[in-house]
Amino acid sequence: MKIKNEKWDTLDGVLDKIWLMLEHGATDPDDPFHWPVLGTTSKEGCNLRTVILRKVNVPERILVCYTDARAAKVQDIKNYSQTSWL
Repeated sequence: MKIKNEKWDTLDGVLDKIWLMLEHGATDPDDPFHWPVLGTTSKEGCNLRTVILRKVNVPERILVCYTDARAAKVQDIKNYSQTSWL
């Protein structure tokens, strides 16, 4: 996906373009936005994991990835709810 090289001079304009790129990333496995990094915290420190962006809900500002309920990141999020999506 190519984003026109236009002037991004308002915050709303930048946010609209970012959400458009995220939507595209959820459907195109070759898009860099398809492979974000999820940052979690545990008692041992910070953990970074590559995940797959599966869905984007722009009106509600929600990004979705799937994981196995047995994965360590699930316990990290239960214990320390602050996460980062990079």
